Amino acid sequence: MSVRPNISSLTLEGSDLVVRGESDEPLPTILQVVVVQDGAAEDGRGEADVEAGGPKKIVTSWKATLKDTELEKGPVQTLGIEIRVNPYEVCSWVQSREIV
Repeated sequence: MSVRPNISSLTLEGSDLVVRGESDEPLPTILQVVVVQDGAAEDGRGEADVEAGGPKKIVTSWKATLKDTELEKGPVQTLGIEIRVNPYEVCSWVQSREIV
């Protein structure tokens, strides 16, 4: 069983990565997600591809669309950050997920 907050799914839709997740009430004022996937640079050094963004509207079941991503289907590490103003609270979490 999942505990909120969390990232529930990552889906490639064309060149966009759609990240879905859940948050508790009171809803955060700011919500950002970061997705990191191991990659290989042109010079042969292993480097990570990183995408970040947030939902247009923060609700308990939210969706963030990360446009024109270079991420591919497969395993990723995710980070979420929620900031509430009244009362002030900062919450962050990490998850291993799979882009499908």
